[in-house]
Amino acid sequence: MNKIGNWLTKNIYNIVLAVIGVLNVLPILAPVLAYLKINFLAKAIYFVYSFFCHQLHWRSLHVCDYQYGWCTRCTFIWLNIFLTGLLVKVFKVKKINWYWYAIFIMPIALDGIIQTVATLIGLTTISNIYYMSNNLIRMLTGSFFGIGFGLFIWQNLSDSGIIELKEKLPKKKRINVFSITILLLVLSAILYFLAVVIWQQTSINYLPENLLDFAVKIPPLAVDFLNRGINGVR
Repeated sequence: MNKIGNWLTKNIYNIVLAVIGVLNVLPILAPVLAYLKINFLAKAIYFVYSFFCHQLHWRSLHVCDYQYGWCTRCTFIWLNIFLTGLLVKVFKVKKINWYWYAIFIMPIALDGIIQTVATLIGLTTISNIYYMSNNLIRMLTGSFFGIGFGLFIWQNLSDSGIIELKEKLPKKKRINVFSITILLLVLSAILYFLAVVIWQQTSINYLPENLLDFAVKIPPLAVDFLNRGINGVR
């Protein structure tokens, strides 16, 4: 048991990083499995991820006319948590002050709160909804939040190891939070653009509005706001 405990302590960072890596892959794999008619696996993924995401198809990226296992915002939150973990593993990052976390949270909080309030006020008549986000904005706010949340998780995990073990590790190069943020936002934007292009090239029935899917989408009926996973496998 002591050996297992020591191994877990020594490898906890890599274990958590691997788990989050798998969490990132499965939602993107779900539409591919659905397209290949491997429905029992696709359905299982959509079902599990439904506990973590609303899975509204008009807020999600697609492949082959099937939506991802979670929405655009969740996709880029978890992608950036994973990417931040890779950077913290390779580079030495100075711990940030508490107010940095408030800065990382603010965009997603403002976008989400304003959208929710505007939706509730105008839900009885769809045309009266005064503000609705779009997938490009969801990508940016989700990425920003994911970077901040990722820094919190990975810096605390990296500090939780045994001191003797950490002293044996090679010295890491330093990178500041600003550089991490710019790097990951640019990378997220590139990956988002590629995802929309793949969506456009592989789908027929449900397409992005443009190459950035930069358009407000509102369901024609109020009931559609609550209809989850329409373009998944249920």
